Amino acid sequence: MHREGKRVHEVIEAWAAKRGFAPAWGHPDVLEQVRCDIAERQRNREFDPVFYENALSKAFSYGPKGPVEEVKSVLLLAIPRPAHSLLFETEQGLLRAAVPPTYVSNESISNRCLQEIRALVGPDYHFEEMGAPKKSVAARAGLISYGRNNITYTPQFGSYLQLAGFLTDFDPSEHGGPPPSFQEPRVMDRCENCHICRNACPSGAIAEDRFLLHAEMCLTFLNEYHVPWPAWLPRGAHNCIVGCMKCQQCCPANKDLLTTVELPETFTVEETRAILAEGEAWIDGTVVRPPVPKTSRTGPVWDEIRAKLERVGLPGMDDVIGRNLRVLTPG
Repeated sequence: MHREGKRVHEVIEAWAAKRGFAPAWGHPDVLEQVRCDIAERQRNREFDPVFYENALSKAFSYGPKGPVEEVKSVLLLAIPRPAHSLLFETEQGLLRAAVPPTYVSNESISNRCLQEIRALVGPDYHFEEMGAPKKSVAARAGLISYGRNNITYTPQFGSYLQLAGFLTDFDPSEHGGPPPSFQEPRVMDRCENCHICRNACPSGAIAEDRFLLHAEMCLTFLNEYHVPWPAWLPRGAHNCIVGCMKCQQCCPANKDLLTTVELPETFTVEETRAILAEGEAWIDGTVVRPPVPKTSRTGPVWDEIRAKLERVGLPGMDDVIGRNLRVLTPG
């Protein structure tokens, strides 16, 4: 017997409002629709093969797991996030490297939300982390709109947000709540005659001839995965230690919405030197291996580097931090 009293969706929505989150309930059919959307685009060869293999082919799961035997709805949350700055000491002085919203503690924030929801709801209903593409599901649930840059927006947060998604055997419409949404993805009206982000994109990933981003050209893809820097990418394109902020910073929908928080760790000169030794250099317009031989990222210095990355919520970033930092340093 499910508990009486305040209805589950009201409890969750009140919790979300108190935390400053925007919630939405999606119909379970959006999961299969999103899977079909991606499969159709792959059949139509809309995805670059390298991008598809690295970022899409094995990244997602669409069905229930754990105690959620039947998915009756999908709970989506839009969570406002700041940008961050990561500090590196160098022989020339202090270097601040930008980290866009959503990177710092992304997984832990989503997991913390899940644990809080479970504590609020109790044992009557089950909630599990969603493995499907959050942007696509949130768009079909009506929580977000797309910008021309293919980034998701809400009126309150602009694009400076993190999405979290949970599968559940709770259906709010069975308890006097709103029916879970299933709709076509929306593009912001203001994007129709605006090309600011396309003109600002440093890698040409935002196309004029189609809405779908050329994700294989996006700087975020290029610096998140171990793919070589392409010859056509100018060094000046780089603006963050991971990801890219160019199309968001210039977007009118984001005006006055971004805050930046300094992360509470600084990498010492010795640590910065070790990090830079792992990166590719840009010399006379050509990408070359650094003059310092590549290390195996072992030893006490790298142990402390990984520990600091873990403490600031960027675990696993040691794999790309060297090459990304090197292109941000002068010379």
